Amino acid sequence: MLTKRLDIMISPEMASSLEEKAKLQKMTIGALVREGVKKIIGDVEIKKRISAVEELSKIKMNLPSWKKLKKQDHRGISDALETITEGKK
Repeated sequence: MLTKRLDIMISPEMASSLEEKAKLQKMTIGALVREGVKKIIGDVEIKKRISAVEELSKIKMNLPSWKKLKKQDHRGISDALETITEGKK
């Protein structure tokens, strides 16, 4: 729900460009501005996610090698999946 109103000052050239872009995209200037704001906010969210991934990658875990993991018996997983898929039939 849109409840907060903002008043901004822009140049006549910028206003003209916004009007043209809004017409081309068949949207209002307000919708176009909101879309731009979402992109900026999204960039902040992406930076937070990247930072979180970097922090997680610093965690040291003592896991077996991929080769050892592939050799392990995974029949329990297959049995569980079979049970789940049989229940859906």
